[in-house]
Amino acid sequence: MHTFPLSRSVGKAWAQAAGLALALSAGAAIAQDAPPAADVALTAQEFQAFVAKPFRSQTSAGKVYHVDLQPGGKAVISNDYNDVGVWRSDGDNGYCTRWNKQRADEKCYRVVKRAGRHAAVAADGTFAAWVGPLE
Repeated sequence: MHTFPLSRSVGKAWAQAAGLALALSAGAAIAQDAPPAADVALTAQEFQAFVAKPFRSQTSAGKVYHVDLQPGGKAVISNDYNDVGVWRSDGDNGYCTRWNKQRADEKCYRVVKRAGRHAAVAADGTFAAWVGPLE
């Protein structure tokens, strides 16, 4: 399990960033409002391939983070803020993180295809972040 605790202001953005995201801010605002019914879950194989490499996560506020969910459960997040924690798989297409600086509680996300992109969403379908490969 990977998690990253952060300060409250940075922590919220970080929690959203842990959700994986890559999008232009204008497109993100439109696509994040897509109803959860439009989401297509990644297969277990697609998800494993996705988390096998560090990825970029962009929140709806435009904050961009690099997330690395490493084998063995270590998680690392970096950019203008750095943290480490633990992560674990959650079903076929989800993951849960707990960060050292951000917060002690665990946050879980599913990776879905939404509006032609990958998004990290909470269990209720709430958008957390656009996610994609590092550029």
